[in-house]
Amino acid sequence: MAIHFWCIVAAWVVVYAGKLPVAVAMHKAGGYDNHHPRSQQAALTGWGARSLAAHLNGFEAFAPFAAAVLVAHVSGVATGLV
Repeated sequence: MAIHFWCIVAAWVVVYAGKLPVAVAMHKAGGYDNHHPRSQQAALTGWGARSLAAHLNGFEAFAPFAAAVLVAHVSGVATGLV
């Protein structure tokens, strides 16, 4: 498999691995609230809020990144340029 496909996999892993610090912050803020997780996440401060922002930014950036890599592959762009 070409390196650019592995980059898509790595980007996907980074998005979901970014949830781990958010879950730790939520646990430290009184336990993970399964009934209202979004309101609990909105109340996070400090590194918990920054971790949540990074996690959500990963979701926003993943789809365009993956689409660009796939379009470059289908277009026949050299792997080194992708």
